[in-house]
Amino acid sequence: MKPRRFPAIMLLGILLLLCFACGGGEEEATPTPTPTAGYLTYTDEANGFSIWYPEDWDRDESAEGTTLFRSPRSFPCGGSAPDEFHPYVCVYYWQYPSKVDLQQEFDLLKQESEQWRGYTHISTEEMTVNGVPAIKHVFTYRLEVTSHTFKRAYVVLANERTLYIIECFCQECAWDWEGCWPNFDTIIHSFQILDSLG
Repeated sequence: MKPRRFPAIMLLGILLLLCFACGGGEEEATPTPTPTAGYLTYTDEANGFSIWYPEDWDRDESAEGTTLFRSPRSFPCGGSAPDEFHPYVCVYYWQYPSKVDLQQEFDLLKQESEQWRGYTHISTEEMTVNGVPAIKHVFTYRLEVTSHTFKRAYVVLANERTLYIIECFCQECAWDWEGCWPNFDTIIHSFQILDSLG
């Protein structure tokens, strides 16, 4: 049976964002510094990937099928919110019983994104991440619980029977997004699929 969890991705992202401070991720492997100053390498051999993240960001692996990297700083853009909305990058991963159809999975995720309140498409583009074909989708939307507008980028890629989604999130205002994007771009392009998982 093929997993269909895209609505859960959106909900899980919000829950991770609002509940991260409550705990999780206490038991960590010691990260190995990368050649890029200011970043650490996280390697998940069981799920077949490695990725860089800023050395001052927190890491949380408490939710099944996800690894969250969260900035310790928020960049409020005004308006009311129930909590500070910290920029984050989250990697989602699932094993499929057969080869992943990248375009089909991307289309399903995009359809779910379009249902969000105030959804506005920014861009969709094909790209490669360390030689692996991927599709990136950037959009803005609003949450019911806050007056803020948020921006998300999803990068969808696959390795045979494993689907990966790299989600980047922060507030939409120019100072926040532009300030976050260099980190987001570095993290995305550091993503490596390991040979140990096919």
